[in-house]
Amino acid sequence: SIRGQSQNERFNFGFYTNVTHSKWRGEMDKFCQSLTNDIESLDNYSDFVYDVIPRVGANIGFIFNIRLDKAIYAQTELSYMMKGTTINGEGTAEYSWYKTAFHDVYIKENYIEIPLLLKIYVASREKEFNRPRGFNMYFILGPSIGFVVNRDMETIVQIGDEISTEVHEFDGLTKTDLGLDLGAGFEIVKYLDLEFRYQKGLSSVITDEYLHGS
Repeated sequence: SIRGQSQNERFNFGFYTNVTHSKWRGEMDKFCQSLTNDIESLDNYSDFVYDVIPRVGANIGFIFNIRLDKAIYAQTELSYMMKGTTINGEGTAEYSWYKTAFHDVYIKENYIEIPLLLKIYVASREKEFNRPRGFNMYFILGPSIGFVVNRDMETIVQIGDEISTEVHEFDGLTKTDLGLDLGAGFEIVKYLDLEFRYQKGLSSVITDEYLHGS
């Protein structure tokens, strides 16, 4: 991510934008099995295998920092984040002959995210240090909560040259997403940061009713 900030002695605020790379994990075997059951319940489809790959999206938001010590800040954010995953399936379609069939599922989730982070700089940011503000490395850690704004599932089935597409709202997702953010960044110049962040999901985004069919 790239961040721009306006700063004073104790508080600073700004905005950021970045590219997201999200992928579902956890109970994906059960989810893929439910997709297999759904498509193979139709006539003439069999032997489907699915692979989960990331969805690439974007994130934009605002940040607010409060200095706790010479090199330690509390940071909160309000952001709009694109998440989701892509699931590619391949199997066999049987008509008067056998053909390879592709069943691709694109799950798109958009969230309002609120992280609460601890930001620790490697070097103090106090003015008495005889160096220009910038070129300072930092680490971040803390929980986050996301609230679903919208979500949909696009399914594409391709058999030979024939392609069918369907888009509908996906009701199998929970309405909130809890996570743990870990990351590191560099204060390149006084008002510009470059940051890399990883978010570990702490809650299932798929409802039990969808996974277990209850």
